[in-house]
Amino acid sequence: MLRVLTLCALLAITGAAAAQAADKPNFDYDASQPAPPATVDAATHMLAERFADGRTISGELIPGQGAGPHPAVLFVHWLGDPPTTNHTEFEADAGALAKLGVTSLLVEAPWSKTDAWFDPLGASADADIKSSEAEVVDLRRALTLLLSQPGVDRHRVAYVGHDFGAMFGLMLASVDRRPSYFVFMTPNSSLSGWYLIGKKPPEGYVARLAGFDLPAFASRLKAKSVLFQFSTHDIYVTHERAQAVFDAAPQPKTIEWIDADHSLVGDGSSYKSRMAWLEHALGVAR
Repeated sequence: MLRVLTLCALLAITGAAAAQAADKPNFDYDASQPAPPATVDAATHMLAERFADGRTISGELIPGQGAGPHPAVLFVHWLGDPPTTNHTEFEADAGALAKLGVTSLLVEAPWSKTDAWFDPLGASADADIKSSEAEVVDLRRALTLLLSQPGVDRHRVAYVGHDFGAMFGLMLASVDRRPSYFVFMTPNSSLSGWYLIGKKPPEGYVARLAGFDLPAFASRLKAKSVLFQFSTHDIYVTHERAQAVFDAAPQPKTIEWIDADHSLVGDGSSYKSRMAWLEHALGVAR
């Protein structure tokens, strides 16, 4: 995240409005519908596919090497420090996995636009609920695009998300059973808590977005294995909030506390551990 905030700012987003009813999220999407034919730039591996209702999915497709079948990973980046607040955050992960036969799609999420995406949030519950629902549906579309690639093994599919990518990934995981393995990096427990960083919520806003609190989505996970990675020096996600998300998730699950800040870069242990976990989960361990 690009903004400095105090711990009090995150913990204070509660209040009398909590007595109001939360909106029930709607992530409906017909995953059985085929994806449009993917056109990939040969030099950059970038694609931008337009679905029938006009929504466009953009990202970098990195095909697995060899004849296949290819396990698949959908990577969704964070809102963080340039230049990694876009699909490039996970290029090292996807490149290493490609050598082991894994095909990856690295999504270019709306928050790659940083302030242009973040600044309007928190002004309208209606607008933020609508855009949050649309983002989960778009990630489900991205998954459809990934699974439509030649030779992909639909029984070995993983999702990896960081920050907002992890939070929206938890929402996706609550309704979409196509991925069997998930890596969630530094998700916060409250979506509204992040939308309102540095902002004063409109009346009733927090209560209406309570339906997007992350422990509830984590409790509905049905996966073969889940890895949570959290920071020991995170000024955005407190230990208590991180633990609340992890505790809500059913077994099998693993939690790692990385000696790093919210970026999880640190000494590289997050990357090494994540790669070893994915290789084992997808059956491509060296």
